[in-house]
Amino acid sequence: MVFRHISKDIKEWVMVLLEGGWIPENAAEVFGVSEWSIYQWQRNLEMHSSVVPPRNPSQGRPRLLNADMTHDLSTLMAEAPKMFLDEIQDWLALTHDVNISKPTLHENIHDCSLTYKMLHKAAGAVK
Repeated sequence: MVFRHISKDIKEWVMVLLEGGWIPENAAEVFGVSEWSIYQWQRNLEMHSSVVPPRNPSQGRPRLLNADMTHDLSTLMAEAPKMFLDEIQDWLALTHDVNISKPTLHENIHDCSLTYKMLHKAAGAVK
């Protein structure tokens, strides 16, 4: 079978059916998945109490801003929405001793669910 993403809900339904007496072969046929996948989900359920294993912390790049820094950034943006990225860079360097690029800072602001439209409205209200 070709790799495809299978939602957590479907995996959990398969586990419910197996608990109800279904055999893995029949469940695999009904849901269009391999039996090997079903056994993998069962193993994940036994080891991690979830059909989806926890994310490997060593995967991906580590974040430059931790949770406290991100909270401080979102608070700063709420209090001073007219700040430019270079001003925010300076603020982060002074308060948290973090050197961050403008594109990365933009991504972090976006991750805080602060969009240009929201900041523009807030800046207009501050006048």
